[in-house]
Parts: sequence; C-alpha cells; structure tokens
Amino acid sequence: MSKPAPPPLGHLMDCENRLQRQFADLSRAWVEVKGEWFDSQRTRFEQERLSTLGPALSRLVAALHDFNEVALKAMRDLDDPDRY
Repeated sequence: MSKPAPPPLGHLMDCENRLQRQFADLSRAWVEVKGEWFDSQRTRFEQERLSTLGPALSRLVAALHDFNEVALKAMRDLDDPDRY
C-alpha cells in the first residue's frame, strides 16, 4: 500500500490563498482612497479596472478548485491497480 500523496496543487492553492488575501487588502485600501479621490479619472479607473477584479478572481478560484479535484481523482485512479 502506498503512502498518501501530498495535494498535487498545494503550492498553487497557497498562491490562491495569498491572492485572495491581497485582493481583500486592495479592497480595503480602495475604500480609503475612494473617499478622497473625487474626479472622473477615479470613476473611470474603478469602472474599467477594479470592477472586473472581483468576478475574475472568483472565476479563477472556482477553476483552481475544479482543477485540483480532477488532479486528485487522477492520482487516485492511477494509484488503484484494480481500476483497469
């Protein structure tokens, strides 16, 4: 019997967690800046740049979780000698 394998995407999942924390930090900082920046550039920056970050991050996280599940299933299947 083989020993359990480490999560195949452990480092990638660590990066995902760091990215989520950094996005939360950015969001908090933006709330502070937004309260003091009152021109059309701020509005354009918020609409064109920041408004897409949250949804894109959510899609990335979902894709990473799906990929991790597929990788884990593949590892289990390859470890099962009775599978084929």
